Amino acid sequence: MAKYLSWDVAEAQTMAPLLKKDKCGIYILEFKNGERYVGQTVDMPTRFTTHVHGSAHHRPWDDIVKVYFMSAKRDELDLLERQEIRRQRSKGKTLRNKTFNMGHFEPTPFDDVVEVEEQKHWATGQAEYGWALPSSATATKPLEELGKSKLYKNTAAKGEKELYEKVCSDLAYLISQVLPSPAETESVYWTLSDYPGTAGGRFATLNAGSLEIAFSHVSKPSSPRRKKNIVATLTSCLLSTRMMSYSNI
Repeated sequence: MAKYLSWDVAEAQTMAPLLKKDKCGIYILEFKNGERYVGQTVDMPTRFTTHVHGSAHHRPWDDIVKVYFMSAKRDELDLLERQEIRRQRSKGKTLRNKTFNMGHFEPTPFDDVVEVEEQKHWATGQAEYGWALPSSATATKPLEELGKSKLYKNTAAKGEKELYEKVCSDLAYLISQVLPSPAETESVYWTLSDYPGTAGGRFATLNAGSLEIAFSHVSKPSSPRRKKNIVATLTSCLLSTRMMSYSNI
C-alpha cells in the first residue's frame, strides 16, 4: 500500500505514541478475521481509541490487528475515503463499512425495527408494495396542516393547485410502489424532504436510508415542463432501489 504507514496493534488500547503529528488522513483497520474498515479522521489516535471502545455507530472492536494510515488534507478526505473503499472492494476485501459499501452485513439500528430476514425478503422483491392510497393524495390532510408545507406555500398557495396535486400524486405513487411497507417504515426507513434548498430547485426529494432515490425538479415558470413533465426523476431504477437501498441504512 504505497503512501500508507502501518503498525501491528493487536490488543493495543491506544496508538498515541505511534503517531504524534500529521494525524489527519485516511486509515484502514484490519481485523483478525481478515475484514477491513476504511475511514477518515482529523485525529487518528483519538479515532483509534473510539473504535476500540465502541460508539453509537458500532460495538467495541477488540479484534483490530493492524492499522494503515495515510496523512491527507481535510478537503481531500471525502474523495480519498470513497476511492479507498472502492479499491478495497475491487480487491475482494470484506469491509465493515456501511456507507459507500452496498450489500454489507454489519448490524444497523434498522435491524431493531425490521428483522434481518424480512430485509432479505425486500432485497429479492418479496416485500409488500402497493400502499392503499386515498383517491386524492391530499384528501386526508387538514388545510391548516397543508399550509405548513413549503411545497404547498410555493405552489398551491400561489395559485398553482394543479401543479401541487401532480407533484403529490407522483410522490404518492413512488412511495407506494418503490418502498416496502411504507406506512410502517416511514421515518425509520424512508423520509421525504419538503421543498429542499437544493441548487437548481426541487419540489421534494425521496430518501431511503442515506440514499436520495428520487426527486422532482423545479422548472422555470415559463417552461412547459413545469406542468407537463412533473414526474419525479429516479436517480436509481426501481429494481435497484428495492434490492439495494435497505443495506445502506
